[in-house]
Amino acid sequence: GNESCGVLLSDRGSSALLLADLDVRLISFDLPPEGVRLQGEPFQCETCECMERKTVCKECSSECGYHVVKACDGCLLTEEDNGHYWFCLHRFVTAEPITKLLCDLLYNGSDERGPLCAETLEKVKPDWICLICSDLLYRPYQTPCGHIFCSGCISREIDGRGRCPVDRLPINRENISFMKELYEQIERETEVHCVFGLSQEDDGTFIHCPTGCPAVMKLNARAEHHQICSFRNSSEDSDG
Repeated sequence: GNESCGVLLSDRGSSALLLADLDVRLISFDLPPEGVRLQGEPFQCETCECMERKTVCKECSSECGYHVVKACDGCLLTEEDNGHYWFCLHRFVTAEPITKLLCDLLYNGSDERGPLCAETLEKVKPDWICLICSDLLYRPYQTPCGHIFCSGCISREIDGRGRCPVDRLPINRENISFMKELYEQIERETEVHCVFGLSQEDDGTFIHCPTGCPAVMKLNARAEHHQICSFRNSSEDSDG
């Protein structure tokens, strides 16, 4: 969270050390923290040749950290590089441990929505499936060349390559568009099982569990159901 105003900046991240200066402690993110915005023009890092932009809190505009808009060869080629491009400095923020490993969070950033079972994915429209993660589109963004991806998925492509993964045309954060109507349509029309009624297979896919919650609902009603689901406590008890 932001130490100045207490706003939650992100619910996923990992503690790290700056490669160019191991005395600098920071929190790194695989996706852009939702509570920050970019400010100012790119500038060169003081300790390497990476190009960065400052990030500030969306609520109070206090400084939080930085975003690497172009990584230098020295950082990209090191074995310690974690592939993250968003950072908050410890001196600006506070952090609490999360219950999941970063590698266990859903790739496209939709952990708060919960996993989708194979049965759900088989029923949705083909053009509602992300071309990167093969999951149901989450917060879909469209590139200038017309391709649509989850916000988290296309964010990684912008950070790592700066090109559309389909036709390799240049893209950036300024020329992709949030598909609000499509997002609301997907949330309104997609039927899903309660997350406490799913079990995970060895291959990582989710299936409906006969002994779990039998409820089926629209995607935009799932979060509300989870708060009152009678299977919630038993599931959390079995997890730990």
